Amino acid sequence: MRYAGFWSRLVAGLIDGVVWVPVIVLAVWLDGISYAGAVISAFVGPAFLIPYNVGLVANYGGTVGKLMRGLRIRQVNGAAATWANAWKRSSVDIAFSVSGAIFTLIALTRINADVYFDAGWQSRSEILGAAIPAYRWFYWASLLWMLSEFVTLLSNKKRRALHDFIGGTVVVHTATTPLDARPGRTDPQQIPAQTY
Repeated sequence: MRYAGFWSRLVAGLIDGVVWVPVIVLAVWLDGISYAGAVISAFVGPAFLIPYNVGLVANYGGTVGKLMRGLRIRQVNGAAATWANAWKRSSVDIAFSVSGAIFTLIALTRINADVYFDAGWQSRSEILGAAIPAYRWFYWASLLWMLSEFVTLLSNKKRRALHDFIGGTVVVHTATTPLDARPGRTDPQQIPAQTY
């Protein structure tokens, strides 16, 4: 198997970031329209994250960015990723996302709604942080997690990030033959990884 390195995964991540832009815009918009909108906004991230990171990996072997870059998430032995692999692989991201939503809901109960909704989107984040001091620790913990992902990815020969170790997965380059040109091979999970 040819393992995907930092740059391949970075480009795939940037593509995924573009896919997430409308979700982020929706969440920011909802957060600013009303109290109910702010509550719904807190769950937009987790509601999109789970089908995106878990569902796409389990069903197609990768997120949109990875699929577009010809990368697939596999089990360490080369087999297709399972639902269990996908859930484990995304478990920390899901935990951060759901925890962030819960922190936001708690903070919304502790703030002056008029002040909150009169503030801009960046100021609203600061208001939430002031309402729950642990929110700042949460931010630093999520940043530390992200940095440790990069360090781990760059420090092993299979280019596995921490979430790959948790999920029992690797990210590999796939065969370059288009799916529709291979008889009987319409499922992206069935494409074998290239071996060298």
